[in-house]
Amino acid sequence: MPGTANASCGKGGAACESCSGLCDAARRTCVSCVGDAQCGGPTPRCDTATGTCVCAKTEQSESRCTDGQDNDCDGLVDCADPDCGAKTCGANGKVCSGASCACPGGATELTCGDGKDDDCDGLVDCADPDCQGRTCRAAAGVCDQEEVCTAGVCPADKRIGNDIVCRPSRGVCDVEERCDGQGAACPGDWKVAAGTVCNASAGACDPAETCDGVNPVCPANSLHPSGYVCRAVRGNCDVAEKCTGTSTTCPNDAVDNSRCDDGKACTTDTCGTDGMCKYIPIGVCY
Repeated sequence: MPGTANASCGKGGAACESCSGLCDAARRTCVSCVGDAQCGGPTPRCDTATGTCVCAKTEQSESRCTDGQDNDCDGLVDCADPDCGAKTCGANGKVCSGASCACPGGATELTCGDGKDDDCDGLVDCADPDCQGRTCRAAAGVCDQEEVCTAGVCPADKRIGNDIVCRPSRGVCDVEERCDGQGAACPGDWKVAAGTVCNASAGACDPAETCDGVNPVCPANSLHPSGYVCRAVRGNCDVAEKCTGTSTTCPNDAVDNSRCDDGKACTTDTCGTDGMCKYIPIGVCY
């Protein structure tokens, strides 16, 4: 066996008697190797001092994970060495996972617009049959269309057509927005101009409600408060009418005949429809 002294070794014999291995003629000893040519695999170097094949430590930590060598001489080769975790070990993006060389994305291409060969089959995105009919470009906004892989390619980016409602009105003071066929996003949210009537008046005691230019809904309906003058005095015997606070209409027009008394017995004192006192003679005044 290797390392065993042999009398015939070094006397012209190429091999040692009664042992397996090579003959180290200088030492007359049977060995495993006399040079690197007899070594290989994870032990590629011949230690001539011992005549054995040993690991050739070329790295402190395994970084080459595809050469079949134990480069850091820890007894672990390629992906079996934890130093190789997640490092490239094969074609098309395969990496070490556990003790195996595997594709990190799985066996099927599911993400079809990232520009990567996710299943390590050499086909990227829409070129991979796995991606046919799958999204290759997500919609960038409510006015943008989603594209899917078709016939091996991702179609050109398209927008949703003009005049498609992308933000409905949320009230009478809000304007609905529509796609313009150019941008991916819905146009800005616009409101009806401040001061625009959104609830018309139903009477003199019911003021119209108007949009404020900020809120999408019309303000709640409200009435003029009690005491609010809804019909002003028109003459010396007219009285002002005031809202009740509960009705939309102004009370009927009324006059005060007592304001027209001129103290004369020969006149009929009355308040006319124009709100002015009328003095009608009925005899000889004295």
